[in-house]
Amino acid sequence: MGGCLTLIVLMGLLAWWFSSGDDSKKEEGATTQKECSNTDAECLFKANLFDAAVKCRPLVERATKFEYEWTDGVMSPMFTHMRNEPKENLFTFIGDEVKFTNGFNAKTVMTYSCTMNLKTKEITAFDIKQGGL
Repeated sequence: MGGCLTLIVLMGLLAWWFSSGDDSKKEEGATTQKECSNTDAECLFKANLFDAAVKCRPLVERATKFEYEWTDGVMSPMFTHMRNEPKENLFTFIGDEVKFTNGFNAKTVMTYSCTMNLKTKEITAFDIKQGGL
């Protein structure tokens, strides 16, 4: 019990330590996010990753009739691939960090993709299919 409490306090302190930074760094991060060129896929991926994960995760979870298991973590994020369509202002986030359980209780890796309109930050297309990347 004491170990869990210590771990929780330690995690809280680490979160506070890394989030409490210089205000100029926060402003600098906000400006670099706006400075992404519509053809700079890596910059757009990093700048929109959080929004895509928050909006796409429920879509993936609702796509199964049975149980699911996320296999992503700190070292393996939810999305590992991307596709940029700068002319249409669309960006597709692609990943395979989920396993679906079928009717026979076997787990299968699924590949999912969420296409986001970069202007409205809304998901415009979602696809999921069996198999890994």
